[in-house]
Amino acid sequence: MNPKYLRNGKEHILYDADTPDQVEGAFFEPEVWQRRNDLIGTAQGRGAAVFVRGDGGEYVLRHYRRGGAPAKISHDCYFWLGLGQTRAWREWHLLVSLHRRALPAPRPVAVRVIHAGLCYRADIVTARIPGNSLGQLLRHEEVPPETWKAVGICIRKFHDAGVYHADLNANNILVAESGEVFLVDFDRGRFRPSGGWRQGNLERLQRSLRKLSNLDVRFTYSECDWEHLLVGYR
Repeated sequence: MNPKYLRNGKEHILYDADTPDQVEGAFFEPEVWQRRNDLIGTAQGRGAAVFVRGDGGEYVLRHYRRGGAPAKISHDCYFWLGLGQTRAWREWHLLVSLHRRALPAPRPVAVRVIHAGLCYRADIVTARIPGNSLGQLLRHEEVPPETWKAVGICIRKFHDAGVYHADLNANNILVAESGEVFLVDFDRGRFRPSGGWRQGNLERLQRSLRKLSNLDVRFTYSECDWEHLLVGYR
């Protein structure tokens, strides 16, 4: 990991200089990749992730978008409190720390912050991990006990390292083609001292699984699956 900072007027970019692609403003624009026929897919959800193919492999481009009530005012504009306090900058540094600790999380490639007056907009690019989210798998097949145990083991690794995932749900748990489990989307994540937040993190995940199961008849989750997850976690 070789971080490098660039600034072009109101545009701030932080990236891994070991990346073979030329990292500039266009690097964060899905339309540019599409014109080059290197846009290879998209993902559903508020994060609006786009999959592209670059010189350094496949990447995930994600534009930061607001949810809930704030989205009614602006879907992607955040209040400026300084570059170091932007969500993109904080997520980049967290991912770098996770990468150095060899935790199963995406490798950060680049982030961009565009500052305009009292607000900013931001984007992040990470290395793509081939696989499917736990949510995708549950909509198409029954997930075996071994995978649920691997999910529990993965979450425990992060908790033991003091890593809090702010949005732990089935769509942010990725099962790679190799079978290894990763956590993705660390927006608003951070390191925390040991405490009750660990149990709260697990309960949030369990609520999301139950909610998805109630909303989608194709969703194959059962309470037995949760017990397998806890076996891995413990």
